[in-house]
Amino acid sequence: MNMTRALSIRKRVKRLEAVRRKQEKAVVREAYIKPSPFTGPTHLELNGPPVDGRFYFREVPGVGPTLKDFGEFTYIWSPTYDEDNF
Repeated sequence: MNMTRALSIRKRVKRLEAVRRKQEKAVVREAYIKPSPFTGPTHLELNGPPVDGRFYFREVPGVGPTLKDFGEFTYIWSPTYDEDNF
């Protein structure tokens, strides 16, 4: 293998390692929303402290905070009431 090719490969590996380290440091926040059987306006309440980046919410009747008010989430799981009570 010639020297130029070896330097090129080494440079690409270093870039890939930097991207991987950055992804490992990224914060993953997940939201699970327990649906409400109520019709009409609902808002979210935090159902206890977050556990390993997972936030558990429940829908309650009335006007109030929405998911956007709690920040950005990487994953959001929001089943329907029937799916949650199957």
